[in-house]
Amino acid sequence: MDIFLDPESGKPLTGQLYEQLRLAISGGRLLPGDQLVPSRQLAGELGVSRHTVTTAYGRLVAEGYAEGRAGGGSVVASASPAPPSSSPATRSGSVHRVALERGCTQT
Repeated sequence: MDIFLDPESGKPLTGQLYEQLRLAISGGRLLPGDQLVPSRQLAGELGVSRHTVTTAYGRLVAEGYAEGRAGGGSVVASASPAPPSSSPATRSGSVHRVALERGCTQT
């Protein structure tokens, strides 16, 4: 799965990351039990602060899309909620891209 962040879109990077992860989960590209990329690693690959990633992950947990595991990172929740109706983010301008792999392990 690819993540595209556009710092010139006028939308917060945290919101862009959250939306793309939520759509990946609700669309079945990330499956229940799949481990999310560790926050430090994803922040480095996207060129954003770790706070940006942990805030997006925290929102996914709060809304039932992911589950946090003490010492084990975050994983896709076994029973994720139905997605709200919205259009997917567009790609334009200066974009940061990172590929996420299913079953990524924490290092």
